[in-house]
Amino acid sequence: MKLFVTVFIIFTLSLALSFAPAFAAVTSDGSAPVYKPELLDETLKACEKAIAEKELPVVVFDLDSTLYNNAPRNRAIIEEFAATVTEKYPEFCAAVKTMKDENLAYSLDDTLKNIGVTDDKVLKELKKVWYDKFFTDKYVVLDKPYEGAIDYVVKIHKAGAKIVYLTGRDTPDMEKGTLQSLKNDGFPIGDTNSVLLTKPEKKIKDDEYKRTAAADILKMGKVVASFDNEPKNVNLFKEVFPGAIVVFVETNHSPKAVPVDVSIPWIKSWK
Repeated sequence: MKLFVTVFIIFTLSLALSFAPAFAAVTSDGSAPVYKPELLDETLKACEKAIAEKELPVVVFDLDSTLYNNAPRNRAIIEEFAATVTEKYPEFCAAVKTMKDENLAYSLDDTLKNIGVTDDKVLKELKKVWYDKFFTDKYVVLDKPYEGAIDYVVKIHKAGAKIVYLTGRDTPDMEKGTLQSLKNDGFPIGDTNSVLLTKPEKKIKDDEYKRTAAADILKMGKVVASFDNEPKNVNLFKEVFPGAIVVFVETNHSPKAVPVDVSIPWIKSWK
């Protein structure tokens, strides 16, 4: 009986780990994250307070893995590639057919590991195709907003706040598709109280661009809150947006992520 229980526990833990993120964010002092979903309401109140004080509240949102789930974009690229190599890599193609959303990780390396593919040749070829397609207008429109994201941003916008979408997507290859997605999905965009900020060049590092853009955002009004899924970015916003509500959105993030400043609260969803 003890042997059965031990085996069952090991199996259960293995199953749980197989669906866990390959890289989980941590706090700067190693303590448990502090989740504060109530900050969504507090941000709304901060906007209302700023309006009452004759100030224009500004709320900053990242896009990828903050408001938008990139899994559909990744899935489409992987499935399209698989359709072109059915005879060359039959085992990979069979694995792709069984691929679930929870198998889609931040990196292609982890995604293929999650579906049992370890062939380096497949990974190398897929990476080339993925890089050529992922950062384009054509594929970015496949992303889907996280549940509750649209309703929340609309609520903030209706409260009188200026919405700033601050993204690492670049202007030449992704701005058009991003604007199309925001409009089609119903996010506030296109009026004086909403703006999309994209990198002028793809080669610029996201955090470097966001630091530069922060100076311009501060001139737009009173920054009351910012939301991002990358630890390096939220740490930056804590520095450049003093007094604002800075929130780490726990979804996917870079496997090379730095720890999240222990003073920064976390949320798991927009609801």
